[in-house]
Amino acid sequence: MKYILIGIAIIAVFAIAKVAGKFVFKTGNEITKNVFGDNSEDKIEKALISAASTLRKQLPLKLDEFTTLNTVVSGKRSLQYSYGLSFKKNDLGNGLGKFKSQLIQQTTNNVCNHKDMTASLKNGVSFHYTYFDSNGALVFTHQVQQKDCL
Repeated sequence: MKYILIGIAIIAVFAIAKVAGKFVFKTGNEITKNVFGDNSEDKIEKALISAASTLRKQLPLKLDEFTTLNTVVSGKRSLQYSYGLSFKKNDLGNGLGKFKSQLIQQTTNNVCNHKDMTASLKNGVSFHYTYFDSNGALVFTHQVQQKDCL
């Protein structure tokens, strides 16, 4: 049973990345729309607040049968996404490392390969991702910064 859950979780990585990628791109579009080349601290902060506010109106957003985007908050030159998973961290067992590395790789690729997201990164914005299991336990967290796209 544990191996079936690991397999399902790894397959879910690709579904999560695909749907989350579309959502992340909306974030980049919202930031770009509000900055218009003016990368002042105040303008970027307002753009991030606006992006988070716009995205929160769609939450919670069920991305697939395993993943729900629960919150989006803005910080100082950052957006933070919090996801809930429909399974327990322990269910992944030895597959947790692979699950994490594949999800990090997919999320990073999504951010680094979208022009609006890379524009945000060049302005010093970072994107933080936190995943919680069905019991609310932290599964893992990671961030994407400009240096991750080089």
